[in-house]
Amino acid sequence: MMKGGIITKLLWISGLIASIVFLGVVVGIGLFSRSKKLSLKREHSPISSPQPTPTLGHISPASSLSPTPTSHSPEGKIKKAIDDFLSQESLFSLTSGKGEVFCAHYLYGWNEKPDAVRAYAWIYCQEYTHTPEGKIEEGAGVSEPVLFVLERKGDQLKVQDVYQPKEGDKYVTSIKQMFPPKYAQEAINNQPDVQPLVKEVQRKMKAYFAD
Repeated sequence: MMKGGIITKLLWISGLIASIVFLGVVVGIGLFSRSKKLSLKREHSPISSPQPTPTLGHISPASSLSPTPTSHSPEGKIKKAIDDFLSQESLFSLTSGKGEVFCAHYLYGWNEKPDAVRAYAWIYCQEYTHTPEGKIEEGAGVSEPVLFVLERKGDQLKVQDVYQPKEGDKYVTSIKQMFPPKYAQEAINNQPDVQPLVKEVQRKMKAYFAD
């Protein structure tokens, strides 16, 4: 009787141990499966690519995006030399010869050499005549690309030569001969907005005739 009871207890304990082992295996499999799913989820989750650093497009030395040039900067000296020249010289034959000519320019860029500077610009010039009746009338005008060759005079620059495009069917070819390719294409295919130049010329004209 005692032997049978011992056997019964042993069987009960063995069953309990088996149940515990089985439960442990089931729980272990469940944890492993969950861990594997999480691992796969992390492995296949999208990773954002680093965004490229924004870059500016090509900007010519005399771009309107650059700060306003000072009188001591290379661009400032070039623009002043061109303005001084345009205020004293006429690049075209006036229809009347009696008016005052006012000019403004847009500077595409330039090439520097030890003794000279080649500046590539678009100019706008307009003649104005003050009539005896007190009216101000427009005369001849010009709006075109121009090559200025500036000579160094110490720390200053002075215009020595001016090259204008030819007329008619030689117009495009002459610009390509005057300007480097990048500026020639701008002058031929993407002419600058001349309205700011017109406003500058009109401002100079009004100041002159107001005196």
